[in-house]
Amino acid sequence: MPTTVTSPYVEAAEALAAILDAEFTDLNIVTQHDNLHESLGYMGTVVGVAPEYERPQGTDAVVNEIYLKVKFYGMFIKDVDNQQSVDPRVAAIWAERFRRAVQAYNASAVGTTTLWYMTVTSVDYPKDPTGNKSRFEATVRAYGQNTALTETIG
Repeated sequence: MPTTVTSPYVEAAEALAAILDAEFTDLNIVTQHDNLHESLGYMGTVVGVAPEYERPQGTDAVVNEIYLKVKFYGMFIKDVDNQQSVDPRVAAIWAERFRRAVQAYNASAVGTTTLWYMTVTSVDYPKDPTGNKSRFEATVRAYGQNTALTETIG
């Protein structure tokens, strides 16, 4: 990865990875910078952060919105068994812990010139490969300065 230029996405993704790793120490996860495949989770809980898209906000385009996807896939048993019961409340609790950790980060972080703050805009609970709800996916919107504007060159 090049180190001479910092991207607002990179700052946001690294902040999210740090938030996730700190909040979920009880699960011994290490957040990956990857768009995880939906088949993952059978060997243990996996978490990934990946870019969705970026866009300038409003007519003056001073603000840059960076959209990221967090995939938090809990461990599932690979065998398909229609009698298997998986409590979906576990994934909902993980999602709530994540939302609160992002909120706490925003309350304590100073921000940078390119990344100001983040919000969790949606949480989905897709089925795992066995049809159970053992995971969540969150969309996070990060706000920062639009570095593409010539007015920001200093």
